[in-house]
Amino acid sequence: MIPVIAPMPSLSRKVWFFLSLLCWVLWSACSPPQESSIQDDITRYLEKKQDWSLTENRMNTAIETVRRDHFVHDELTINVLRPLIGMSQNHIRELEIYQPQTLQVSDIHREYIEGWRAQQFAIAAAVDAAERGDYVQLSSASNELLQAQQAVTTTNANLQQLADKAGLLAPGPAEQTQAAPPTSGESLPE
Repeated sequence: MIPVIAPMPSLSRKVWFFLSLLCWVLWSACSPPQESSIQDDITRYLEKKQDWSLTENRMNTAIETVRRDHFVHDELTINVLRPLIGMSQNHIRELEIYQPQTLQVSDIHREYIEGWRAQQFAIAAAVDAAERGDYVQLSSASNELLQAQQAVTTTNANLQQLADKAGLLAPGPAEQTQAAPPTSGESLPE
């Protein structure tokens, strides 16, 4: 005769309960925090952008100065843009510290950082080209800088659209920290 082992219902229920509890705890720990609504996250982001605006406005004013000169005078280009290399590095570090709480704002913030990083690289390339008198590279750096500024402007527009979708009133184009750069054929107002 083969012995029959009867199942122990109380033990299997305890094991099932323990495994269920363990799975729930792990799932809760791995889930991104959703304590913040999109409206709250956008509002916090817009407030943070105000903190960044002084630095961004100073950099944009310096870039406009060199653009008005059409990158013609090497010394002006070097003296105005060289300090922006370190300033933009510090600014990017500050941008990287901020961590939005929602995926939508995080995506916009990542694009914003990449736009400013592209500006930093273009500024460094322009200074290098002006120092070496390499006007082909200087022209290329000027175009790259224009594209980077346009990327930041596009990111600001995407933030505006997200804020509108969320039912928030975001700052209008005149109030945002990054003015639209001129297209390649336009000149800046004096």
